[in-house]
Amino acid sequence: MAMNIVRGYKVNSIEFTESSCVGPEMYTINFKLNDNDKYRGVLSYSKAMTLNPKESAALGPIEDFASLKRVVPLTGKIDMSHVKVKYLWSMEQ
Repeated sequence: MAMNIVRGYKVNSIEFTESSCVGPEMYTINFKLNDNDKYRGVLSYSKAMTLNPKESAALGPIEDFASLKRVVPLTGKIDMSHVKVKYLWSMEQ
């Protein structure tokens, strides 16, 4: 999921903050970009969905993330070394 966000948006950090089950095999995951509360959002996905690593994520509302959106999404291999990612399972309890 982090790679899909980086492909379509200019970010230096992604923090996944919460995940929940909202229905049969339907989930949401909350995130914050660039250590900025202004860039908080929620992605929805189902177990049946396969994230294509060659596609970028679509974050919304569009206007909230417009300043981070890449004009042309990155293609090919994505270098994640410059992006700090904090996954749910790595958060201190």
